[in-house]
Amino acid sequence: MRAALVQLRLESGKRSANLTNVLRWIDEAADLTPAPDLICLPGPCDYGPNPKGIAAPLDCLGGPFAETVALKAKDLGLFVALGHVDADHLGAYLAVSLFDPDGDAVLRHRGVVVPPGAGTELSGGTALRVADTPLGRVGLLTDTDLREPCLGTSLSAMGATLIVVSSRGVEPDGGPGAKKRLGEVARSCAAFLLVACPAAADGQRKCASSAFDPRGQCLVSATPGREGIVEVALATPTREGGKR
Repeated sequence: MRAALVQLRLESGKRSANLTNVLRWIDEAADLTPAPDLICLPGPCDYGPNPKGIAAPLDCLGGPFAETVALKAKDLGLFVALGHVDADHLGAYLAVSLFDPDGDAVLRHRGVVVPPGAGTELSGGTALRVADTPLGRVGLLTDTDLREPCLGTSLSAMGATLIVVSSRGVEPDGGPGAKKRLGEVARSCAAFLLVACPAAADGQRKCASSAFDPRGQCLVSATPGREGIVEVALATPTREGGKR
């Protein structure tokens, strides 16, 4: 199975511009040779790294933004994972969704750990789930979920072989020692760990999209802060069918 980690620039509050950029980078990743089975993007891709002034109501998959990405996954016939804002009558959440080659949301995760400084604008989810897919048994997390090691190990206990993390490009994914900490997460979960980070809008952040094997070894890492794509081959089940 091949995964492409997209490191793209996101702008706070500019949903239309972000959607255009997301779709462009998905197309670029899909054109890689060999083509990936899974494309991972950071988040929240709709509202950007600082999701202020969240519009409500949103449907349970992030509204038209996520629906458009789902249609893109169906058109390309591959899996797409991305972070977005999710909402219900109780509040708004930082979420991650995995869309399959049919455009169906086979898994959605609402971030359990609310980012520091989010105030009352964001709520935390309460459940962890995994999904059996041709990619393996997949679990999803947000970057702030990594602050609670028990969340990753809980996914491992549920049999996850692949954990995809949608990051806003802040700690614990950025800064000194980031790769070591993420490697420790992968090793403690005994699962492949894919972390998709945004490019730095201000040129200051040093986060990087990275992939780790179940032993905690870094398999590939993007250039910190820059837009681009890195691709990695994982020893997980290969998807069956799907269009190219």
